[in-house]
Amino acid sequence: MLSGYWLGVLWQAGRTLRSLGWLGHLPEPSQPAFSFGKYVFLSPAHTQLSPAEYAQLVQHEQVHCAQYHSLDLLLAEVIG
Repeated sequence: MLSGYWLGVLWQAGRTLRSLGWLGHLPEPSQPAFSFGKYVFLSPAHTQLSPAEYAQLVQHEQVHCAQYHSLDLLLAEVIG
């Protein structure tokens, strides 16, 4: 039973590390905008937005940065 627990811990840790590794890659054109830490990630497709929509998207992601949403996500990963 305890080995099953640790297997789950390793599985989740691997998924978290894989997700963090993706941060070093450029976003794919179909990927939604996201933020992590103090960085906002946009795909080339987001340049097709109108200037007002683009500004709203960037502002939205900057709010996530300012509110430390990345810490919420990491905490959820740890709890999971």
